[in-house]
Amino acid sequence: MKIVKLTHQHSSRDVIINWNNVLFCAATESSLGESYTEVAFEGEAALPVKETVEQIGVLLDEIV
Repeated sequence: MKIVKLTHQHSSRDVIINWNNVLFCAATESSLGESYTEVAFEGEAALPVKETVEQIGVLLDEIV
């Protein structure tokens, strides 16, 4: 199981994600021009996080 700690875009609080349940993550932008990464799950659920796709990739690579 790959567990990753990220930062919620709106609340700036830590969130723990079981990466085995993630479909994809993608860089996006809000209607106000604020950049963030969307982490998508099954059932059309998504979580906005502050980390970039590249930063998430590094975190995942560090997990053994």
